[in-house]
Amino acid sequence: MVEQKLEDALVFHARRYSTALQSENARSNYLLRLQIMTDPDFVLGLAQQFSLTPEVAIPAWLRVVQLAEGNAEMGLLAAGGLYAQGLDEFAQQVVEGVLAADPGNIAALELKAALTPDPQQRRIIFEQILKIEPGNRTAVHNLILLDRPL
Repeated sequence: MVEQKLEDALVFHARRYSTALQSENARSNYLLRLQIMTDPDFVLGLAQQFSLTPEVAIPAWLRVVQLAEGNAEMGLLAAGGLYAQGLDEFAQQVVEGVLAADPGNIAALELKAALTPDPQQRRIIFEQILKIEPGNRTAVHNLILLDRPL
């Protein structure tokens, strides 16, 4: 019951802030309630729901990262959200954390490749993926694209 009220209040304040971005009161109410929230699935849903409003989505993605510590799948979802918002450095930190715990995590390697601007480094990552999972279509497709002349 209390958790539901907190969730309802958080969604209310996220909506309010998304429509009144200049309001410091709306911003502080949203951020305060976001920090109280402890359910990573709910915060993940909130971040996805407001993905077109970066002022709302970015703090939610960062909160998901905090709540997802030790949960590689949830962390990678947050990293993907941060990447989509243009926060490559934050996404890279999350990916590196996942890879430190599990160097063979294919999803983390794929996101690392997406975050890597250097084509040679991307090639190395895709080749690493193929060593772990020989038929990985994403790696094969991207290696073909990297071989094409510009």
